[in-house]
Amino acid sequence: MSLHKYFENLNFVNCFHLVIFTFLFYVFQFYYKYFTRPNKLPGPFPFPIIECAYCFRGDIKQLFILLNKKYGDIYEIQLGGLRRIVLSRPEYIEKFFNNSIKHAIFMPTAPYSQGVKELRKSGKGLLSNVDFKSWKFARRLFSRAILSPSFNNETIKWTKLLFEELEGYWKSLGSIDSDCKEWSLETDFSKWAHRFTNDMIIVVTTGERSYSMGSYYNTLSPIKASYPDALIEDSDRFVRGINKIVAGVTIFSFLGPFIRHYVPFIRGKANEILKHRDFVFDKLDLIIKKRRQEIDAMQNKDLKNDMLTSLIIANTERDVNYKKTVGEEIFPPTVQARNNAPLRVN
Repeated sequence: MSLHKYFENLNFVNCFHLVIFTFLFYVFQFYYKYFTRPNKLPGPFPFPIIECAYCFRGDIKQLFILLNKKYGDIYEIQLGGLRRIVLSRPEYIEKFFNNSIKHAIFMPTAPYSQGVKELRKSGKGLLSNVDFKSWKFARRLFSRAILSPSFNNETIKWTKLLFEELEGYWKSLGSIDSDCKEWSLETDFSKWAHRFTNDMIIVVTTGERSYSMGSYYNTLSPIKASYPDALIEDSDRFVRGINKIVAGVTIFSFLGPFIRHYVPFIRGKANEILKHRDFVFDKLDLIIKKRRQEIDAMQNKDLKNDMLTSLIIANTERDVNYKKTVGEEIFPPTVQARNNAPLRVN
């Protein structure tokens, strides 16, 4: 009851003192944890709330290059409420990326982050999965899919088809000499290469075409690509959405929820990325549902050789690697550390 009366009698000065006391307690706790941390390493000095975000200038690659020059090949940085140890020499991390599927010891993955979870990228797949057994099983399925001969043949086929399409765009944009025998074109190759890579990754991963090369061609030529405008626009939005999400991982990983939700400029950027997230995930859900229906309808026919199909039929009778007895070949024993906990590298 006395506590209730205390809050009833609060005035502006008392509220101000309470806020100051709370902030000072947070600062004390923040620096107590920082100065008593084990195995101290060099790195930028953190500030409360923003931590080391003041070092970030918009280019994550440039950030780590500058930190490497200043603090050496191994240093630490406080971002997103976590202490992050950065290794900058290949020999430090060679053992983390063991090529063995069955005997994976370390788990090269991003640390858990509330921001990454908000992007719906945490706890699944390979990069952001912090569960060792789930990660190891996903890694095995992923490796089987990309190392299968059918997937390699599919990749070679689409590389040829997409390059022929790219060459057609170049010929349409190029100028022909007076003899009408040769054509030439001066263009920014990096922009074409980026869009070729997007189209290639999406088609071999999902089995569905994207048309980012056609979209870029349409911005350069009065003669439009021979695909429906709605299809190109939807595909272009899908590719741009993926690029925005990948670029936005930096904001959601390194900046705390208070900054993302309440700082005006950053809040707008974060909300824009979340809109792209919703569109991309809805589109992927539709692609997966459509592919499942196609697989069910093609009982006695050859299936596509893309990665999505391989993952859907994995460990079923339609999988060429299917085994009726699922034992340690699929679920090998979890390699554990001395304290019987799975080893994980953040």
